[in-house]
Amino acid sequence: MADVRVYLALPRPALVQLADDSRVALRAWPAAAVTSFLRSSMAEDDDEEREYAALWDIARATAAESPGERRVIAAADLPGSMVTEDPQGEWVSRVVLDGELLLDQVASLHVDEQIDSDDELLWYDITELADVVDLDS
Repeated sequence: MADVRVYLALPRPALVQLADDSRVALRAWPAAAVTSFLRSSMAEDDDEEREYAALWDIARATAAESPGERRVIAAADLPGSMVTEDPQGEWVSRVVLDGELLLDQVASLHVDEQIDSDDELLWYDITELADVVDLDS
């Protein structure tokens, strides 16, 4: 099965574990991806626009989960066998992940510019993981 680009929120403990151990166990972990439901609801758009929509779906869905912290969203390419489509309401990009996220599967990190911000997310290359971990610490 082909790899799927997914967007998943990494709360601080998971982010630190990824930095320390180069892996994080994902059990019934909510995420977002370009699902068949998103593709049909955005039929006139291209894949880049759909991926951006998926990124913002997970960013909005996790905004209130860790007040006082920056959101960190990882963009990762995971085996399709780890990804199950699970649309809920208007969140048609919702997927559930089961398996293990490895550091080398992460392409980039998208981080709030400020704590509790709803503005654009800043882009970090995965080689800047230590810098992201050090934010606000």
